[in-house]
Amino acid sequence: MSENRHIVNKVVVEVNTTRLETATMIKNNLVGLLEERLFPLFNKKMDEYSRPGKVMRFHDLKLDLTIPRDDYLHALETGIIDRFSRAIENKLSGSTNPSHDEVSREEVSREVDKQITVEENRREEFLYFLEKGHLPWYGSENDLRDLLLPTNWEESLDNRDFFVKLVSRLERGDETINRFIYQLDDRQITAFMQRANPTIKKTAAPLLQQLHRFPRDTRNQLIHFLLVASLEKRDNTLENKANELAGSI
Repeated sequence: MSENRHIVNKVVVEVNTTRLETATMIKNNLVGLLEERLFPLFNKKMDEYSRPGKVMRFHDLKLDLTIPRDDYLHALETGIIDRFSRAIENKLSGSTNPSHDEVSREEVSREVDKQITVEENRREEFLYFLEKGHLPWYGSENDLRDLLLPTNWEESLDNRDFFVKLVSRLERGDETINRFIYQLDDRQITAFMQRANPTIKKTAAPLLQQLHRFPRDTRNQLIHFLLVASLEKRDNTLENKANELAGSI
């Protein structure tokens, strides 16, 4: 069994024929053909192109083919697999050779075609979740769990590009901050805050060490307060607020 995870987000089928009955029959039969034959073959093909530690993401793959009237199901299967392989190869090579009629110059240069590391992919999924409230079509809960493993999370926070994007998401308001709070545990949140504003190590340490003692709602309010103060990046503001809050508990 393949260890790789391949995802097809959407399949759009256009059938050009002079007879409505023929178009309907092809579309209806194509559903079964995709599920029973083509998707397993797509998986095998994608396994051939997969690279360890890399994620390939394609915005779209357009497969144009002409099929004969007789034995059209067999022609569909072989034609789609052939076009699929060529489309992938052209995407990977960046080919704009006009002789490759199944992939046009415009399609090759479409946005979102990328190869990134597994770690980068997980980080993109997390940032997307913070912004939208749900995972992207290529995301999975397992990816988020892997990202939030202690070592992976620390390494991600030390990645400048990810950290800047994370701060930018959190600065957008309460909705994003709440998703961050509900998704992460105290240790993960503390690791972020210490990087966002080092002052928190001395001013808010007593609060952070006692978070486990509070009811869930109180804990969330405290963390929300500290996150907002950390993002303000004004040490005196954080220190004054943290000391005031600590004295009231």
